[in-house]
Amino acid sequence: MLMGNITVTAIWKYFADRTQQPEVLAFAQKLVTYTDWSMTVWGVVLLMGGGYFMIFFANWPLTQHWLLWSQILFVAAGLIWLLVLVPIQIRQARLAAILLMMMLETNTDNSLTAGLSGDSSAPFHC
Repeated sequence: MLMGNITVTAIWKYFADRTQQPEVLAFAQKLVTYTDWSMTVWGVVLLMGGGYFMIFFANWPLTQHWLLWSQILFVAAGLIWLLVLVPIQIRQARLAAILLMMMLETNTDNSLTAGLSGDSSAPFHC
């Protein structure tokens, strides 16, 4: 679950960025941030729970060299995600929303705003 979410999110964001369309970028970035919190957190919980469950039943001490270092590196990766990547994602989501609002304000042919309001004849339909 954890690796699948990370991989799909990266591919999803890559293709959204390639479109260079503010509405696609804003939507994709919002969902990247949402899925990161809703799925990555649960993936981490399941991964840790499964790991500790196996260690408990194998009756291994958590201080074994390789187990100790894997826990330290796992915590370090989590801190990097929380302190570096999450703020970047939040900033990207805000910038994408601002860009979308600017595009909506300067739009003169109303094709984008019609698509956002639910008009099925518009080229972009939500």
